[in-house]
Amino acid sequence: MILTKVIAAFILPPGIFLLPGGIVLFILFKTNNVRLMRRIVFGGIFLVYLLSVRVIAEHLISPLEKMGSGFSYKHESVDLIVVLGAGSISRTPGAAPTPETMVRLVEGFRHYKKLKKPLVVCGGPPLMDFSWPSEAEIGKRFLEELGVNPQNIYLEETSRNTFENLNNLFMKFSPEKILLVTSAYHYPRVYFIIKNLEDVTVIPSLTDYKTQDTNISILDFIPSMQALHISYEALHEYLGILFYLIRY
Repeated sequence: MILTKVIAAFILPPGIFLLPGGIVLFILFKTNNVRLMRRIVFGGIFLVYLLSVRVIAEHLISPLEKMGSGFSYKHESVDLIVVLGAGSISRTPGAAPTPETMVRLVEGFRHYKKLKKPLVVCGGPPLMDFSWPSEAEIGKRFLEELGVNPQNIYLEETSRNTFENLNNLFMKFSPEKILLVTSAYHYPRVYFIIKNLEDVTVIPSLTDYKTQDTNISILDFIPSMQALHISYEALHEYLGILFYLIRY
């Protein structure tokens, strides 16, 4: 698991931006090919620009979000409301959910208020420091602060990724029908896992959309950290899907 994190760090932004610099230094020491070095530097700068503008970032993440757009949840009966984690912030005092996790938890809470069904919060402990609470435990505390009865919150806190989240969940609780809350761009990876299930019905409830329906303007070609973050999320999901195809 740690190895995959390290590899992903150098494939995704910002790690991928270090690659052109490393190649330039290698060429500088070996051949002193100025023309090739210029091309590599220009290519690296151009790549940073492309990933940092909204018009490109949304084109990257839009196919992921559209995959689940055909689902329309009508508050039918389910056994459990399942909220997939998206990380936590380990800090003193008070560890907290990441903004992405918080959006999912709020969506789960909204369904809880209407359905009155138990919530399952997923997410294991920090990868390198087990002294901090798990993502699931942190999510539970957040839901309790919103007013959810602790007896109606279950935890799946032993998993390290989405694949383990769902498999551990099905083994531990044996539900027949669940409402699954996750980010819209994350759903294709979830679908890869649930598409062949026969004993469990999974109804997606998608949130945390990154794409907008506004018209393209000149501002969409200006680099921003927000666009770069969207590009990162999209590339992270594509890499995750590829990893699942290879491993599972």
